[in-house]
Amino acid sequence: MNSKENSTGTPVSASRAAPDAQGIMYDLNDLQSDLANLGHLVDTVAATIQDCDFGPPDKRVPQMDRLNALIWISRDIVEALNKSVDANFHTIGRTTAPKAVVA
Repeated sequence: MNSKENSTGTPVSASRAAPDAQGIMYDLNDLQSDLANLGHLVDTVAATIQDCDFGPPDKRVPQMDRLNALIWISRDIVEALNKSVDANFHTIGRTTAPKAVVA
């Protein structure tokens, strides 16, 4: 890695990093890290919901069923986003990107 590459070897100029309101640079490495953290959060919430009481089979709590469904949908979306970023990390970082791979 030289001074013009990020930790994955992607040229820094190609990562399209832009400063946020505080002037801090946010690049694809940050996005990948944030998505991983979001995945851990969603997994923790899913595990917590699974440990909750949904009520007896004849009197299920509909709100719990709805929460359970929504967290699983969220989990699938985060997983797909993580796979897509992983599969296209170098493509996204290029200034002239070839066609991206769909995960």
